[in-house]
Amino acid sequence: MCQLFKLSRVSVYIVYGDNRTMALLINIIQALYDDYKELTSMGKVWITTSHIDFAVSRIERHLKLDFFYGSISLTIHSQELPEFEKFLHTVKPDGTLKDGFFKAFWKQAFECVLPDSSDYSLSCTGKEKLDSLPSPVFEMRMTGHSYGVYNAVLAVAHALQALYESQSNCRSVFECRNTEFHDPQPWQLHRFLQGISFNNSAGETWSLDENRGMGTGFDITNIVTFPNNSLIRMKVGRVDPKALDRKKVTLREDLLVWHKAFNQVMAATT
Repeated sequence: MCQLFKLSRVSVYIVYGDNRTMALLINIIQALYDDYKELTSMGKVWITTSHIDFAVSRIERHLKLDFFYGSISLTIHSQELPEFEKFLHTVKPDGTLKDGFFKAFWKQAFECVLPDSSDYSLSCTGKEKLDSLPSPVFEMRMTGHSYGVYNAVLAVAHALQALYESQSNCRSVFECRNTEFHDPQPWQLHRFLQGISFNNSAGETWSLDENRGMGTGFDITNIVTFPNNSLIRMKVGRVDPKALDRKKVTLREDLLVWHKAFNQVMAATT
């Protein structure tokens, strides 16, 4: 496979798929580890879809990601939320030992097991910190997927409030919680979700489109990797289908970082 990359005249590769697709690609590169240095010097540009990220499993986390230096990705649009990182700093194993998902995440992220586990692997101390994890394993910043979940929860909350207000004079969901309303069924929220519009804490206005999607477009991000196996995703542009000035695609070429094998100045001006 190394020879295929080396002999190919293709400089740009488009990877379409989900996280498993990227995991497979990383595993293939790991299998070619003897030729890894040669692979990283070839200067290929990778363009990936929004469903692919570089979150790697405990098996893949120790593989250097230089091969993907300068990759361009279309990611789900996101904004930084006030207090989000502060909240992540408060996440601790204490009081969450009964949460099976939390235990599985902690084991995979920190490569240890919590004290109550019957696993005889290395035990966690309980003092592990999320911000000590490399970014391919866990990011302290708001990702597109997290931002989507956050806004979906807000949309459901606003729809519930609209549902309750349609049946009473309550001014909020909290004032209605002691009433004798039956628990609403999911289908009852559909008509309220269709017309929902709200501002989130990041200052963005959200509403559902005709396909019941948020329709917020994508961020164009640039991947920069470092020798310690960490990486950063820099926003260099936006694909916004709702742009009023017809600039549905914007790109900051001055911010783009290309693969080290390319001449930065020439690549940015051609």
